[in-house]
Amino acid sequence: MIFHFIFSMFPLSHSLCFLFYPSRKSREASVFCKQLSGFGIQVVGISGGGTISRTLTSEYDENFSLLLMDISTSDFKVMAFSPEEIRNGLKREFIFSEFSLLAFASPDIFVIFEDLMDTLRDELTPKIFGGVACMNSFNESPPEPSLIINERIIDRGIVGVFFNEKKVSLQSVSYHGWSSICLPMEVTKVYDYTIQEIEEKKALEFVEGFTGELKEEFIRTCLLPLCLVDRIDCKGNFPLATIKSINRETGEITLFARVKKGEKISLSIPPTFQDLIERFPEVGKIFPNSKGMIIISCLGRRYFLGLNYELEIVKLIESTSAPFAGFFSCGEYGSFLPGGKPMFLNQTITIVSIEEK
Repeated sequence: MIFHFIFSMFPLSHSLCFLFYPSRKSREASVFCKQLSGFGIQVVGISGGGTISRTLTSEYDENFSLLLMDISTSDFKVMAFSPEEIRNGLKREFIFSEFSLLAFASPDIFVIFEDLMDTLRDELTPKIFGGVACMNSFNESPPEPSLIINERIIDRGIVGVFFNEKKVSLQSVSYHGWSSICLPMEVTKVYDYTIQEIEEKKALEFVEGFTGELKEEFIRTCLLPLCLVDRIDCKGNFPLATIKSINRETGEITLFARVKKGEKISLSIPPTFQDLIERFPEVGKIFPNSKGMIIISCLGRRYFLGLNYELEIVKLIESTSAPFAGFFSCGEYGSFLPGGKPMFLNQTITIVSIEEK
């Protein structure tokens, strides 16, 4: 087992650790978290469909990656919530008067996670970011628990770190690279994450009228996500909705992102590898005072890029001296621009910078 120790620039002892581990290594990760807890370090562990670190390796399915930070224990709180606690509503008394939140959900409750994050964003804080823990495959059932907090293994739920916004700030930037290629189309019938009709025609029939047959490899490699063009920002950025599955009997398309009735969507075209690198955010310039970064990259992005995913990691290494660690996720919660509105995203690489004030 190789552990990539990613130390922050904070001096002296470390108080907080973000540990990212391959989904099949949950038991080993829990042992390691217990060891760190024994040193008085508070730990949040998240499983991924691979890990991300400054050390380039072909064994990202096997290695651990962690970010160790020295933040005053009075300026952050590590907490876990069960689905029942989330449904009953989170109580405000445990939170700082002004806070930022970095949260991670088990993959089986990503719907609850999206709703919770949207509610907290709209009612309590605009600085709320995170992602969904992941297996090595979108459709793989968790072989073991996917979240850890200190010495406690979390079977289902959400783990989060609340930061005192007066002392510690979070900023985010997200990027995907796909382009819209057709006029917007209206979703006329939808149930939760499943589009049933587009422009009053069966969704699959309508989409394949443009793309031709949506073959399994297109879905498996996340090549052709839908563009949620109604949510475009002032800089032309819009979120994507990755296709999870299709049903040829009913003509339905199920997504990894929720779409509303009446919302406009469009088809997409993937970026070239050259475009990806040329347009990749210059995170060192965007976050010059970062003390550490959490990288949340969609597993669909890894499927699309293959081994070329390392091009983005090299770009990160070249653009910032800040330490970073991360994982491949089943969904990201971030903003395209610093100070922008955070939202649930698909197929992005989302970078969350942790900064001291």
